[in-house]
Amino acid sequence: MGDVIIGRIISVEKKLWRVNLNAQREGILNLTAINLPQGEQRIRNEEDQMSMRIYFKENDLLSGEIQQITQNGNIHIQTRNLKYGKLKNGILVKVNHSLIKKKKHQFIEIVYNIKIILALNGYCWIYYSTVKIEDEYFSDDKNKIDIINKEEKIDEKSCLLIILIRNIIKNIDEAEIEIKKETIIRYYELFIEMYRKNVNFDDKDSMKKLQKIDEKENINIINLIKTEIKNNKIKEETINNNSKEKNKMDLE
Repeated sequence: MGDVIIGRIISVEKKLWRVNLNAQREGILNLTAINLPQGEQRIRNEEDQMSMRIYFKENDLLSGEIQQITQNGNIHIQTRNLKYGKLKNGILVKVNHSLIKKKKHQFIEIVYNIKIILALNGYCWIYYSTVKIEDEYFSDDKNKIDIINKEEKIDEKSCLLIILIRNIIKNIDEAEIEIKKETIIRYYELFIEMYRKNVNFDDKDSMKKLQKIDEKENINIINLIKTEIKNNKIKEETINNNSKEKNKMDLE
């Protein structure tokens, strides 16, 4: 339980929404399992039922977490934490779900207010937001709720960066490398290093060169990342083996 997911609303029904979770079974989001506007803590009433399409309507994308899987296989999700809810200012990327591992942080920041939700059901949401990512968003503080709910205008530079990060994630996915903050940032760093002399990052027209990653460059970057991952694994194994040998000598 508690797995972070991304889904798309399929239908609005009495007191619940049905959600496509990129799985064999649909998700169920009950009216009682959502965060009401302004963080109100109260029993849902008939007026809330009449307003369900204001909260979520068909084809809306949302983030949430798995609350319960019943014995008959129904997947119940919830969006009561303020960091969950309707997704905006971004694009969705579908990847191999096995390449996203459960971590302490599934909400990550990459660069210049570009953030990613790494959902365990095989979706990545790349988006722009100036709101700081925090471990917990539960709060009765109206100022914090207003900050999270505010409408943010996304500029063209941020749009170009989102497209770049999308392409990076797709390339990491195709290379069957684990999709996590470290590999995404490392790919980004290596790619930017190649273009640093040719791209002015303060000029949106110059930045348009970053929208497409050349296949040859992609292969070079992926090979570098694979080598670094392999070397890190070897280093970890050496440390573990040395530790085992030391423990063995201590016992003797």
